[in-house]
Amino acid sequence: KLIFSNVGSFKPFNVSAALEHIIQTKKIVQASTLDSAINSSRRMVLIANITHSLHGLRLVNVVAAKFEKLRKDEFNKSNQNHIELLNKLWSSLRPNIQRNSDHDPLNSIVSISWSDIGFQGKDPSTDFRGMGMLGLHQLVYFSETKPEVAKSILDTSNDPKRYFPFAATGINITAFLLQLLNETRMHRLIFENLETLSLDGVNNNISKSSDLGSSFHTETINSTCNVLNEFYCFIF
Repeated sequence: KLIFSNVGSFKPFNVSAALEHIIQTKKIVQASTLDSAINSSRRMVLIANITHSLHGLRLVNVVAAKFEKLRKDEFNKSNQNHIELLNKLWSSLRPNIQRNSDHDPLNSIVSISWSDIGFQGKDPSTDFRGMGMLGLHQLVYFSETKPEVAKSILDTSNDPKRYFPFAATGINITAFLLQLLNETRMHRLIFENLETLSLDGVNNNISKSSDLGSSFHTETINSTCNVLNEFYCFIF
């Protein structure tokens, strides 16, 4: 029961233990010498399909945990990586345009210019409180992978007749995406992405480790995260 409680609640679970539980509960026993070749083959296919499905569910948990970790990671004005990511957002949306500086020695990112890209105050870090670094990462993903689309939407957002705060809207979309993920409404997209890989390819990218997040190769996790990031862009 604990295994399957974890499967559906974005918590770590061991695929091998879950598979064994299913085999025992559903009496999917090993083929005996009396079994026909057809029945034996059917069992093998069934177990392979169950295993593949469990790996898919576990991948959902890995990605959900990664997104949640980023959400809880607050923007830190003392963290140079955070500052650089924020500057990337500006340079992607406003290339070759210098921000006006308020010359605040205690807060180098303070500028009235942030309102030009839809932040709600001079200090953009305050807008990330709800979604943390995940909100910033997804804004940067959108602006870097689809720069012309992002800049076009930004221009529209600054139209006096159609105004909406671009950055704040993006952060709200991140919150909406997380809600969909937590309600299991993003599973289909994740599973469809997984199906683009062969079963052998997936199994080769999975180790025997039971630690959440370490059992998939980085490329598999990143590919799945980008499926959600692309959906974010689509909503925007």
